[in-house]
Amino acid sequence: MKGKVLTEEHKRKISEKLIGIKRGKQSKEHKKKLSESHKGKKFTEKHKQNISKAHKSKQSYPWKGGYRSNNLPFYDTYAPQIEWCEEVRKSPTDKNILEVRCTYCGKWYTPKLQEVTKRIYSINGKQQGECRLYCSDNCKKVCPIYHKTPETLMKEDAIRAGRLGWLELNREVQPELRQLVLKRDKYQCVKCGSDGPLHCHHIYPVSIEFIESADIDNCITYCIDCHKEAHQKDGCGYGQLRMEVC
Repeated sequence: MKGKVLTEEHKRKISEKLIGIKRGKQSKEHKKKLSESHKGKKFTEKHKQNISKAHKSKQSYPWKGGYRSNNLPFYDTYAPQIEWCEEVRKSPTDKNILEVRCTYCGKWYTPKLQEVTKRIYSINGKQQGECRLYCSDNCKKVCPIYHKTPETLMKEDAIRAGRLGWLELNREVQPELRQLVLKRDKYQCVKCGSDGPLHCHHIYPVSIEFIESADIDNCITYCIDCHKEAHQKDGCGYGQLRMEVC
């Protein structure tokens, strides 16, 4: 080809052929020739090792290992962005996948990719609301801070502290206090040993002891059934002073 000058038409055909090969658009005839050329050939050990390395490397990237298609957050990408405000870890079954603790129940779970990105936007001030992470819709519904405005939360804190008159509020404790209590009680009901759903129960009612409403020693972990049973006992009803743990 030395000394030859390619015409524009020739250049165009070469370009189209190369682009087609790069994008995997070989002609049927070309594919057939490749298939026939490999018939009867045995892979060498080196070739097998190269294939094995290729499969392993495929699992190291989210766009090749199916993480994006399965809506799973990649640990190395998202953990550094939320670990300062969320408890995170690598999934025990797949070190590439991110796990977080549910805001309400405290259980480890894998959030959806969109949930993590919304949380990141929220803590960076790019989206309204806190977009906290919950393991289920049920935890969202029973969480005392879910879908509440900052003004409402401030008002509730003022009522609990005794700065405003008592109103009928969600009787669950603050999320941060709740997590401390659940962790102390090893995420199980102290009465029956059940692991959920769990409630954080005030030993002394908030309506009586405003100051101790945020005291970890004034809280105890119950499951739903034990929580209901506790408030059915004499002296343990809502709004009554409790002299001992029911």
